Amino acid sequence: MFFRIILTIVSLVLMTCLSYAQNNEAVFTRSDEVLDPYRNGFFIDYANLVEDVDKINRIVRDLETDNHLTEDNYLAYHCLAYNLNVIKRILEDYPIQSVKQLHGLADDVLEVGGVLYTYESLEGHLIEKYNHGAIHFLLIDGSMNSSSLPIHSTIKSDSQYLDNLLSSILDNRLYAYVNLKSETVTLSNIFETYAEDFGGIDRIIGLIELANTINLDGFKVKFDAYDYALNDIKNARQTRFIPDRILTNGEYEVRLIENYYTQSVSNPSANLNTRTSVMTHLLNVIIGSRRNYNIGFIAKARSITVDGSNGVFNYLNGIHIRNRSISTFNGVASYQRVALTALGPQLRYRPSWKLRGNSQIVHTLTVPTGQFLEGSPSRGFIDWDGFSLYNQWLYNYDISTKTNLFYDIGFHLENIDGRVFSGDGGNVNISTPVTVIYHYYPAPKWTLFTIGTLGPRIALQNNNDLEAQFNPFGQIGVGLRRYLSYSVEAELLLTQFYNDSFRNNAQLINLGFRYTVQ
Repeated sequence: MFFRIILTIVSLVLMTCLSYAQNNEAVFTRSDEVLDPYRNGFFIDYANLVEDVDKINRIVRDLETDNHLTEDNYLAYHCLAYNLNVIKRILEDYPIQSVKQLHGLADDVLEVGGVLYTYESLEGHLIEKYNHGAIHFLLIDGSMNSSSLPIHSTIKSDSQYLDNLLSSILDNRLYAYVNLKSETVTLSNIFETYAEDFGGIDRIIGLIELANTINLDGFKVKFDAYDYALNDIKNARQTRFIPDRILTNGEYEVRLIENYYTQSVSNPSANLNTRTSVMTHLLNVIIGSRRNYNIGFIAKARSITVDGSNGVFNYLNGIHIRNRSISTFNGVASYQRVALTALGPQLRYRPSWKLRGNSQIVHTLTVPTGQFLEGSPSRGFIDWDGFSLYNQWLYNYDISTKTNLFYDIGFHLENIDGRVFSGDGGNVNISTPVTVIYHYYPAPKWTLFTIGTLGPRIALQNNNDLEAQFNPFGQIGVGLRRYLSYSVEAELLLTQFYNDSFRNNAQLINLGFRYTVQ
């Protein structure tokens, strides 16, 4: 009888231990089943994962109450709790564009195995327990500079595992990059923020030297600036210029576009061509808000050159900073002008329509800033003397993770100051251009794209009698965009421009820069 009681007790203990072990393994299996379909390398498909938020909440509740942990799964268990709670918080506030929108996250309270922590105190507890900085790369914050979401079941609670993890991180150029030519070592911001947890930067440099058998004495150490944008699958292309993106509160964006247009028109009477070249400098500042709209400001400066040409040597004559009065050269009226020509406000907002992709409506009003912009007896045309109102509907959707279609449909009213209707002589342009851009993302930080525009346009003129002329235009071209850093992008676009007769030999070069502060 005594031995039967002992045997029963032992059996119950073994069954209980086996049950706890199975439960501990089950929580990792369940989390993998929920998260794996929504992983794409470093990125997470939050838009679809939100449909499984109830499953995540159930796992989080199980992690809160299960206090039967083993030393072997302790680190993995706590990392899982930390990361799932971060994802849970993101999904609660989704859609968001930056983890800065998760206000107070570091001080939020979470429970693991019956113990209450904040995110900050839990991270500190694990660092203190294991005395290893690599743990920072097992905990995510959902930003573009966060580490990848780990496979939690593979995490081991021992120093060898953490040493191997750190070695793999230092071998990943996303976190540690040695440029022998410039003699610089660029490290993740995580190494700068938590330098003491890694034993100091000198130790990190020593580990890189040891792994690569190189000498980094005298090399300059730089740290990547932290990118707080959400590691959403929508950003998997890592080219983050999205024209229909609404900036959030605290964000602002500065766009500088250098647009060079040049055309050559045959002038048989003078036995040469007349070349018109226009350089437009466009500065656009956009400010984020807590609401579903952004306000902006636009400033436009121009330089223009009109002269006679028999070749391509004056192809870039429009790039200048001088004024030259109208004169006649080989029978062609020539001049140069440069001026700040327009300023104005801008409003951007998200329409309420529910479409497959994302869209935005933009209204821009430009107010002329100079006199006789359309010309005078001594000065040639440089811009419109009247107000202009540009209305755009921007719409884009992803065809796949590597391809995207973008549409810009406009309704533009240029030079609307009343002269054309009062009989004082004037010109009003009414156009409805449609632009389609196909984006292809061949590699992180690079975008290739093709562009096509068709612009129906009516010109209302009134010199003696009011008349309307149909003057459509169009363009086709190719472009390249490079994501230079966490906040800077550059773009080059080359197009061939056409008017209604297809007789003008016109080209357009766009060089754009965008700087975003989050």
